[in-house]
Amino acid sequence: MQTTQELVAKALDTHPAPYWHKALGVNRNLLHNAKAQGGLSPSVAGAIALELGEDWQAWVITAALESAKQSACTERMRGVWRKRRDSNP
Repeated sequence: MQTTQELVAKALDTHPAPYWHKALGVNRNLLHNAKAQGGLSPSVAGAIALELGEDWQAWVITAALESAKQSACTERMRGVWRKRRDSNP
Protein backbone atom coordinates (compact mmCIF):
# COMPACT_ATOMS: atom_id res chain seq x y z
CA MET A 1 0.00 0.00 0.00
CA GLN A 2 1.23 3.44 -0.85
CA THR A 3 -1.68 5.86 -0.53
CA THR A 4 -4.19 6.61 2.18
CA GLN A 5 -6.90 5.58 -0.28
CA GLU A 6 -5.37 2.10 -0.24
CA LEU A 7 -5.33 2.21 3.57
CA VAL A 8 -9.04 3.07 3.59
CA ALA A 9 -9.75 0.20 1.18
CA LYS A 10 -7.86 -2.24 3.40
CA ALA A 11 -9.68 -0.97 6.46
CA LEU A 12 -13.06 -1.42 4.77
CA ASP A 13 -12.05 -4.89 3.54
CA THR A 14 -11.24 -5.78 7.15
CA HIS A 15 -14.32 -4.28 8.84
CA PRO A 16 -17.40 -2.33 7.71
CA ALA A 17 -17.47 1.45 8.02
CA PRO A 18 -19.61 1.50 11.22
CA TYR A 19 -16.91 -0.51 12.99
CA TRP A 20 -14.27 2.08 12.10
CA HIS A 21 -16.46 5.02 13.06
CA LYS A 22 -17.04 3.50 16.50
CA ALA A 23 -13.47 2.23 17.02
CA LEU A 24 -11.95 5.58 16.10
CA GLY A 25 -14.67 7.76 17.62
CA VAL A 26 -15.17 9.70 14.40
CA ASN A 27 -18.09 11.06 12.41
CA ARG A 28 -19.96 8.39 10.47
CA ASN A 29 -19.24 10.17 7.18
CA LEU A 30 -15.48 10.31 7.69
CA LEU A 31 -14.46 7.34 5.52
CA HIS A 32 -16.94 8.24 2.79
CA ASN A 33 -15.64 11.81 2.76
CA ALA A 34 -12.03 10.61 2.77
CA LYS A 35 -12.70 8.48 -0.29
CA ALA A 36 -14.44 11.35 -2.06
CA GLN A 37 -11.77 13.92 -1.15
CA GLY A 38 -8.86 11.62 -1.93
CA GLY A 39 -7.20 11.20 1.44
CA LEU A 40 -7.18 11.07 5.20
CA SER A 41 -5.88 13.40 7.86
CA PRO A 42 -2.57 12.25 9.32
CA SER A 43 -4.12 11.50 12.71
CA VAL A 44 -6.91 9.34 11.26
CA ALA A 45 -4.49 7.54 8.93
CA GLY A 46 -2.26 6.78 11.91
CA ALA A 47 -5.16 5.53 14.02
CA ILE A 48 -6.43 3.23 11.25
CA ALA A 49 -2.92 1.92 10.62
CA LEU A 50 -2.46 1.22 14.32
CA GLU A 51 -5.72 -0.75 14.41
CA LEU A 52 -4.62 -2.72 11.32
CA GLY A 53 -1.18 -3.48 12.76
CA GLU A 54 0.52 -1.32 10.14
CA ASP A 55 3.38 1.13 10.71
CA TRP A 56 1.34 4.06 12.00
CA GLN A 57 4.25 6.50 11.77
CA ALA A 58 4.69 5.78 8.08
CA TRP A 59 0.98 6.38 7.49
CA VAL A 60 1.04 9.69 9.36
CA ILE A 61 3.88 10.84 7.09
CA THR A 62 2.11 9.55 3.97
CA ALA A 63 -1.10 11.38 4.85
CA ALA A 64 0.74 14.60 5.70
CA LEU A 65 2.57 14.58 2.38
CA GLU A 66 -0.61 13.76 0.44
CA SER A 67 -2.40 16.74 1.93
CA ALA A 68 0.49 19.22 1.75
CA LYS A 69 0.23 22.12 -0.66
CA GLN A 70 2.31 21.87 -3.80
CA SER A 71 5.78 23.39 -3.37
CA ALA A 72 9.40 22.62 -4.08
CA CYS A 73 9.87 21.49 -0.48
CA THR A 74 6.82 19.24 -0.64
CA GLU A 75 8.06 17.61 -3.83
CA ARG A 76 11.49 17.12 -2.31
CA MET A 77 10.05 15.46 0.78
CA ARG A 78 7.72 13.29 -1.29
CA GLY A 79 10.76 12.05 -3.22
CA VAL A 80 12.69 11.36 -0.01
CA TRP A 81 9.70 9.55 1.46
CA ARG A 82 9.14 7.42 -1.68
CA LYS A 83 12.79 6.31 -1.63
CA ARG A 84 12.61 5.39 2.05
CA ARG A 85 9.27 3.64 1.74
CA ASP A 86 10.28 1.70 -1.37
CA SER A 87 13.56 0.56 0.16
CA ASN A 88 11.78 -0.74 3.31
CA PRO A 89 8.75 -2.70 2.06
